[in-house]
Amino acid sequence: MEKLCNFLFELSNEDRLLILLQLKQKSQKIAHISKKLNFTVQETSRNVSRLAEANLVERRGNGSFQLTAYGENALNLLPGFNFLSKYVNYFTSHSLSRLPHEFFCRIGDLLNCSYVDDVMITFFEAEKMMDEAEKFLWLMSDQHLVSAIPHMKKALENGAKLRVLLPMDLSFPAGYFEQECVKEYSLVEKKAKREGQFEERWIDRIDAAIGVSGNVVGRVFFPTLEGRFDYKGFIVADALSHRFCLDLFEHYWDKASTVIPDQVIDKISR
Repeated sequence: MEKLCNFLFELSNEDRLLILLQLKQKSQKIAHISKKLNFTVQETSRNVSRLAEANLVERRGNGSFQLTAYGENALNLLPGFNFLSKYVNYFTSHSLSRLPHEFFCRIGDLLNCSYVDDVMITFFEAEKMMDEAEKFLWLMSDQHLVSAIPHMKKALENGAKLRVLLPMDLSFPAGYFEQECVKEYSLVEKKAKREGQFEERWIDRIDAAIGVSGNVVGRVFFPTLEGRFDYKGFIVADALSHRFCLDLFEHYWDKASTVIPDQVIDKISR
């Protein structure tokens, strides 16, 4: 535990962390580091010496400093802490505890995502994603929103292959199947199923709500501490966060059942 505390202590200093990030780019001499970060040579030298004592950096033969393998590994673990601390208010009311361990360890992949706490913007962006989906569209949600139906229909009409992952205990609001848009969508969905363009699976519990398309676009939402979804969450910003969403969806997809729950069959057949 003492070694861990000492390690965290060295990384908790902003100046030393900036030096490590600077050295991650390339090996540099103290004078160059101090100029780049606008530090004095004296304070740069002092901090580099501390980092060297902690085995995070090492001196090269030409007098420059570089990250050690240990230092590089340490920096690679920081994005997860950075992501959590960046959105501390969100993660005091939302939980990652349901995530599989391998994805919890990868949570730093979402570091460059943008956060949206306005549900109306969330739905607008999600609808736009569905409308523009071309290659594929994957959706994992705790509910089947009527408002999403026309946009799912458009994605299918655009030729996107659609995968939908829903909870076993899914319920429908009163009058859902009487909606004209639902009736129209049902015809398109049946045709898409016959042609292998649409797949649907069912899982015991939704641990994260995900919408992701082949356009390197996506959304990911985590449950509140009470286990509900308020659809405040994160918009995919780059290939790394997009891959996280794809992999997380596929993790649950592979575990899910193709058998339609009885209460859903009952609702559909009425």
